[in-house]
Amino acid sequence: MTVPKVSRNNELLHQKKLEWEFLHHAMEHGYTLVDFEIVERAPWRNLSPDQLHAFTADYTWTSGDDLFSLRSDWTHTLVQYRSKYELEAEQLAYSGPVFAQRIPKYQFGLEIFSGEVGRQQQLLRDAAAFVSAKAGAPINIAVLSHNKLLKHMVGEDELDMPAIRRLIGSRNRDGLAARLGKDHPLIAIMAEAPHDQIKVIKERMPEVGDYVTELEAWITELKGLGIPHVYADVLALPAQSYYRGIFLKTYYSEELQPILSGGQYTASDKAFGVAIDADVLQALSSEGLAEGGRS
Repeated sequence: MTVPKVSRNNELLHQKKLEWEFLHHAMEHGYTLVDFEIVERAPWRNLSPDQLHAFTADYTWTSGDDLFSLRSDWTHTLVQYRSKYELEAEQLAYSGPVFAQRIPKYQFGLEIFSGEVGRQQQLLRDAAAFVSAKAGAPINIAVLSHNKLLKHMVGEDELDMPAIRRLIGSRNRDGLAARLGKDHPLIAIMAEAPHDQIKVIKERMPEVGDYVTELEAWITELKGLGIPHVYADVLALPAQSYYRGIFLKTYYSEELQPILSGGQYTASDKAFGVAIDADVLQALSSEGLAEGGRS
């Protein structure tokens, strides 16, 4: 997508305007706004594998037994904050940068600490409505999966193996057959066209019917948002290991990076959150800025 050039001053003002508008949008929809210091401190023993994987030498340093880092993930921070301060608010909204895998990103996000799927889906609608309004068009692509489906097909021990994860990520059917055996159920699923995989799983693995039903309900929800192209990718690997159910990414066809991503996870209870890539959103709405501003 070609974005008209605007001055750096206008880019900065546009970023701050989007952030201000997002926080007001969240507040008007019943979310509690939160903000945190960008430098985080944690004892080594309290860090999750996700956090350790996300940290790089560019963004971390140590002092004694403590690790200091620039914030690498908002969800970890929010879960720890709610636990530490016994925060009762269930719906939270945030904005700010994260530093992970040498790729700094600016994010807006919504989180709900409730296992009620209806409320989780309302959060998704709240986020998608803001994105669509500011981008000037509805999101047009969504990809989703269910973390427990892949764990059931592969097994948690195998799925934790880096070599297996690389083969799944690259969709290397021959390599997986060599590691898991040609009769492994995952190999049979990979032989099917993506749009037939759910149907085949329902036929061959009735024991995962509840997970498939959940996946189909979220497909219906995404289509209800006006997203014309919704794909279930049962071989997708979640970006974070804390996802315990549905996880998803949505795109505009002009962009390679997802505009919105998130999923269901476990904190002290079930929870759900989505993050908006503010840099992608700003690029999508810059055309309106160059033409004199977009409401």
